[in-house]
Amino acid sequence: MMRAAGRYRAARFDIRDGPHSSKQCKSNYMDLNSRSGFALAIFYILKLAGGDAYVHFGMKCSSFSSMNAASSGRSACSSTGFEEHVSVACSNQLLERTILLILLATAMDSTWSLEQPGGSVLDFYPAWRSMMMVLSDWGGPYAVSKVRFWMGHFGAKTPKRHYMYANSVKVNLLNKGKLSFGLFKHNQKTAKYHVDANGIRRFSGTMHLRDTEQYPVAFAKNLVQICENLKKHRAGCPQTSEIPSALDTLSSLPSDYHRAEYENAALYEVYNYLRGSKSLAIPEEWRCILPPGFLGF
Repeated sequence: MMRAAGRYRAARFDIRDGPHSSKQCKSNYMDLNSRSGFALAIFYILKLAGGDAYVHFGMKCSSFSSMNAASSGRSACSSTGFEEHVSVACSNQLLERTILLILLATAMDSTWSLEQPGGSVLDFYPAWRSMMMVLSDWGGPYAVSKVRFWMGHFGAKTPKRHYMYANSVKVNLLNKGKLSFGLFKHNQKTAKYHVDANGIRRFSGTMHLRDTEQYPVAFAKNLVQICENLKKHRAGCPQTSEIPSALDTLSSLPSDYHRAEYENAALYEVYNYLRGSKSLAIPEEWRCILPPGFLGF
């Protein structure tokens, strides 16, 4: 949609755009949970044009939604869920990597936003809370803004409440006010409800629930329309008089440096992937701080 507007250069990063079989590629380079995918996403953001760039994260919501709470074990008080479940562990990794990309986009002085359905507990996740505190320390109380809105205002087949975070106060332009539910009397039902043998009300998704994963075209157009406003009022970029060199930054880190809130991001897999690249070029001046024998040094 950004490209179609004619005023923007845009790059789409979607897991569905990756290779359709393992014969084409060993890993899906359009999947943030793959080593190549996360490395490519970092490359995307590093290539952004600073203050003139906008990054939107349409984070997969299924594991964080209230509809899936019985399976995922997630709640506001236990947002990490049943981590022994593969789907939960994968979603935790995806979220932590997304948060790291948001921090990188902020450091690049770019504008970013992240959207979720209204019942998602994503914003209670520990690493998300940690990121919010870091950005507030950098940019003050308005470093990150949150808005709730109805997707029904943008031509969706169901009302569906959503929320969006952004490092711009102008994200509130998505809020179009009250919604007339009379327009959705005959809408497609996305959930079925019943009372089980214990008298507990249960619900499950219908075949129409998956349709709500797609943004309505009108919503995409609205994001394009407010893009310049979002960028103009971006906040949270750290102010520094002088950026230290990569060598100084690396050498200043303690040997046991580790951030517990991002342990599910499995960054060591990405490090090993990058170190195994035949095209990897490490500056000679880094020799003094790298372990003996590291990549032939």
